[in-house]
Amino acid sequence: KGMKLIPAFEVVVSRNKVKIDLGTLTDEYEKEISIHTTATDKKTGEKIIVAGKKVTIVDTVTLDGLEEGRKYQLKGWQMLKEENAELLIDGKRVESDYTFVADSEKMKVEISYTFDASELGGQNLVTFEELYDLKNPEEPVKVAEHKDIDDEGQTVLITERKISIHTTATDKNGKKEIEAGKDLTIVDTVTLDGLEIGTKYKLSGWQMVKAENAKLIIDGKEVTNDYEFIADKENMEVQVEFTFDGSTLGGKQLVTFEELYDMTNPEEPKKVTEHKDINDEGQTVTIKEVPETPTPETPGTTTKTSNPPKTGDTAKAGLWLAIAALSAMGVGGVAIHARKKKKAPLAIEEKKEESEDE
Repeated sequence: KGMKLIPAFEVVVSRNKVKIDLGTLTDEYEKEISIHTTATDKKTGEKIIVAGKKVTIVDTVTLDGLEEGRKYQLKGWQMLKEENAELLIDGKRVESDYTFVADSEKMKVEISYTFDASELGGQNLVTFEELYDLKNPEEPVKVAEHKDIDDEGQTVLITERKISIHTTATDKNGKKEIEAGKDLTIVDTVTLDGLEIGTKYKLSGWQMVKAENAKLIIDGKEVTNDYEFIADKENMEVQVEFTFDGSTLGGKQLVTFEELYDMTNPEEPKKVTEHKDINDEGQTVTIKEVPETPTPETPGTTTKTSNPPKTGDTAKAGLWLAIAALSAMGVGGVAIHARKKKKAPLAIEEKKEESEDE
């Protein structure tokens, strides 16, 4: 072990008792190929990877003791550290290989593993490797390996994907107080952090009556709405609107509740986060009572009053009052005179009758 075998050669003996000098046959020392590896996240170069449907682990392998010009193949696969077992996704081993020709005795090569790690949150993965000499492609010879389940360099941690959600509910003008009406619209502005780029999501929301801590029901139906989108970055802001008849909701406070679903499998949406806090001021709007309007008077009952005198018309107003008073006095005088004139003949007649009697 560790020595190169002398290549096969032919010896022919043609005469008996003849000593043949073959010279000195020496087994040369065979260098042992060493492997050193470091597994990281391809995107960040870190040892921690956020769970996702498409993650890539890059294993950087340093090889020493290669034979220049020799063809090699590096094979690797992922192991579950806690179980010390091969990682299987959909029943298949997560593996990869890389074939190269050594251009120097010491080389650094990379081998990548891309797979669905959405269900691996909290797991430690360890990369195992084997190096094969392909001098005879039909019978590859394993010349080195690295399989240490406790090697930190070969290990990465898959963490749970945590999506945070923050919301602000207002009317279309950004106000937190809305006047009751038939066509009332609440706009919920939702800030999401931690999304997986390229994943389709659905944001589902509905209105809650704060005082009752119950869903808002209008005409027997819940006030709900959905918004679907594909994440083009990890941090996004989206909006979902709720339009309904709020004419009878004066004095109530409404709170918007939301749930976010991963729609990768539309038949089985997966809820990834939610925001349901009945006391959250950001999610709350207040419906104001509509102020009462004065009841108009019935036609035909209104009385018309004269316009009050304007400033500067005081003198004219006094003149008109004086004329009115004199007019009243004149009418009274005429009436008295008429009465006296009417009674005079009556008195004369009475005196005439008395004289005739006498």
